[in-house]
Amino acid sequence: MIKHIIIIGFILINLVVCNSSIAQNKNIINGKLHGKYIEYNKDSIKLIDGYMSKGLKTGLWKYYKNNTLNKVEKYSNGDFKFTLDHEDYMYKEVYLSKINSYIPIPKRWETNTKFENPKMILTSVKSCTDEFDYCPNIMVNIDSLNTLSLKEYAEKNKTELETHIENFKVLSFENKKVMHKNLYVLKYSVLKQNINISGLMIFEKKENNVIIIGSSSEKSVINEYNLLFLETGYSITSAL
Repeated sequence: MIKHIIIIGFILINLVVCNSSIAQNKNIINGKLHGKYIEYNKDSIKLIDGYMSKGLKTGLWKYYKNNTLNKVEKYSNGDFKFTLDHEDYMYKEVYLSKINSYIPIPKRWETNTKFENPKMILTSVKSCTDEFDYCPNIMVNIDSLNTLSLKEYAEKNKTELETHIENFKVLSFENKKVMHKNLYVLKYSVLKQNINISGLMIFEKKENNVIIIGSSSEKSVINEYNLLFLETGYSITSAL
């Protein structure tokens, strides 16, 4: 069985009283809750954390027991999709000296921060079952922008990946504003060593450098990990 990372991208609040709990939400649109939703018990301990879209659950919903996360569910337009591994959403803070930041990484994933390659900052890999040949993983790299803008750098990397990696397919390439920061997000699929892999890369400028957050998993389970990857990636960028 192959248990490793294939490194792909471096060439290159309103109040509503609810019985014994209090729900807090930022917006109400046409009488329906909209935006970040948090529910507490009478002792101000968090019970639920999620998002509402015009009264419908959407994205990740996290449920807590005794102040500890014990369930995570995915919703889309009010429809339940699946239950996720809640331990993936229990984070540890890892300090990265090269970018002088603490970043959140899944607590139980195997994490490494020491490399011979000065451009590599972190790898973190989930220990998965023998059912999979390729385990979900997260990588963080740093590179110099030199004279390139962030857009030019991200586009150059996208082109190089398409050119030099066989069976590499761009699924989307977008400019996004997250936490008041300018990011470029590349989603891709690739057949590597007979494994169908899907992943994403997030590019963010830090001074004259670019931070690249990469994450991937087997294509068959990417829907289960995409939100984790985005949440982790955006959390990393907010820490920079």
